[in-house]
Amino acid sequence: RAIVFCNTKDETELLETYLKRFSLQARALNGDMSQSAREKVMHEIKSGQLEILIATDIAARGIDITGLTHVFNYELPDNPESYVHRTGRTGRMGQIGTAVSLIRGKDGLLLDQLKKSFGVDYEEVELPPDSEILWMQGERLACLLTEQADGVEISQYRPIAASMLTRPDLSEILAFLMRSHFA
Repeated sequence: RAIVFCNTKDETELLETYLKRFSLQARALNGDMSQSAREKVMHEIKSGQLEILIATDIAARGIDITGLTHVFNYELPDNPESYVHRTGRTGRMGQIGTAVSLIRGKDGLLLDQLKKSFGVDYEEVELPPDSEILWMQGERLACLLTEQADGVEISQYRPIAASMLTRPDLSEILAFLMRSHFA
């Protein structure tokens, strides 16, 4: 289970939509939600019904979720103290936890400040090239579609699919469908 921290409500909702496309159990938590809606989401993550909580800093302080293994900073917070509160949600009570921060440009300055102020060590890892990310997304989509098709009656579509396999433009059709799915 993990928390993904964002700086705005809109980002939490955007990431929730994106992650759900991959059939991940993800829910947004932000200050614009009613108290009852926030409590429901918190119950889901604490009970294990939810894998990924996508939250603004409303979830950074005073929340204890047992078994939380990862914290992701989709964006770094504006101040170092918030970073410490965010990453402190994992690795609690003697457990090991991992914090991952996606950074770009000026974010490196905040990481340097964190190292100086709080002794935060970090390992810099380059993201894979876009082509590899797209390939991984395509493989994930193929697995997801295969899982979703299991047990579904699709025999009436098999002759159409077989005839489409002979089309010279099949790769263009699939590329467009993938782009439409991920857009």
